[in-house]
Amino acid sequence: MAQVEGISTDKSRLILLCDDELILRKVARKMIIACGYDVEVFDSGRDLIDYVEKEQGKAPSAVIIDLQMPDMDGVALFRYFRRTFPLLPVIISTGHVDEEIISSAKAIGVSYLLYKPYSILELGRVLNLALASTEH
Repeated sequence: MAQVEGISTDKSRLILLCDDELILRKVARKMIIACGYDVEVFDSGRDLIDYVEKEQGKAPSAVIIDLQMPDMDGVALFRYFRRTFPLLPVIISTGHVDEEIISSAKAIGVSYLLYKPYSILELGRVLNLALASTEH
């Protein structure tokens, strides 16, 4: 997949992606790379937390978390990242678009929602917004 034109990129930035769906992980990984970012992919919240706590490699610039996963849901992971890394942009990804989910996410402080299935342009736009929030 070639790099996407018009998307601001920085290969030094690491995006962490956590989703329990294999196909989505594979496709999203390719899209994140095409947007010009480095990426690490996880199939469970526990694996993501283990990776972050061991400080393997470079520090993450943003995290994309699936809202509904069997071992640990996106809300629990979001709260973990807010406590542990309060300035790290956390993007919640969901295939369920309804007012209750949006309201619940905003109530706990979620600023960035990514609705499945998302395009590479939508992923790039949300990543750029999230990453720009840390460039002060």
